[in-house]
Amino acid sequence: MTKSQRVWLRLFPALAAIGLVGAVVYFGVPLLRGPGRLAAADQWGSVVAAVVAVLCLPLTIYGLVLARRASPPPAAPETGTADGPVQQHVRAGRDAYIAGRDQHFGNRPGAR
Repeated sequence: MTKSQRVWLRLFPALAAIGLVGAVVYFGVPLLRGPGRLAAADQWGSVVAAVVAVLCLPLTIYGLVLARRASPPPAAPETGTADGPVQQHVRAGRDAYIAGRDQHFGNRPGAR
């Protein structure tokens, strides 16, 4: 794909949206002029909203199907090896105490 094709591919949705807004204004403004036209415009708005909802429903279902087919998250690492439990080695620049089971570094607060 050439560079100009990529540019047009990116510009097309914006141009289509601008054209759609222009068409709505062009055809929608006459609906609002005159007595009793506001009710007609309301009915047209309801029809347009229903059509958009019906057209978007398959896209929503397709997105849900793709999300369910996504690969599962990676498994958690094992807690030990064949030789025994995994040991962590930590260097601290100063004394530190980590609240947790069997994880003590340096001196505990209050212990001498």
